[in-house]
Amino acid sequence: MGAKGLQFWLFALIAISLIWVLLPSAETTVPPAPTAAVAATENREPAPIAHEPLDSEIPSSSAESEIEDYSDDYATIEPAENQPDNVSYRIDSIVLNNGGQSYTVPVAIPVNEESQRFGMMNRKAWPEEIKGMLFLFGHEQPRAMWMKNTYLPLDILFLDRAGKVVTIAENTKPLSEETIESKKPAVAALEIPAGSVRAWKISLGDTVQHPFFSRP
Repeated sequence: MGAKGLQFWLFALIAISLIWVLLPSAETTVPPAPTAAVAATENREPAPIAHEPLDSEIPSSSAESEIEDYSDDYATIEPAENQPDNVSYRIDSIVLNNGGQSYTVPVAIPVNEESQRFGMMNRKAWPEEIKGMLFLFGHEQPRAMWMKNTYLPLDILFLDRAGKVVTIAENTKPLSEETIESKKPAVAALEIPAGSVRAWKISLGDTVQHPFFSRP
């Protein structure tokens, strides 16, 4: 082989080596870094759910609320003493079944979270139009109530998604800040005058009928 032939093969070997170095390796390919917008989307925390339960170390008379929006066209009960302007209660009715009898009970339903927090507070007597107050929450979970600023003794029924009574608290102590907890997950609570549970012979497993409990 002459000098020219050796020079040719030397250049060819150098060229092949350069091509091999410059070619990307499939095993070491790294995907491009996401743009700032994509990175922010991937790393952010989930957005809070609408009407997410309220966080509170001490539950109000309607802690952890999530209720339906009502139109402005509904009958209401008289406001309580020192009741905020945005507190309102829709008059409705339920059917309470105790296994042997059924009672149609007129109730007030708080129409927003502030109304739920206020509940039966600052009332010295039950409004004439109702015999109960029904608190409707967003989903089943352990619930807690209290009697702060509530002058009337109550019976409280905690209800599951089907409207079944899962916890009963009788003759609650007025003005007490002790928590009253559901023993099972509940999606609603019914406050009625103290003594009603005994008078109406209400037991665990009895049911409350209202369109809220028939939702899918």
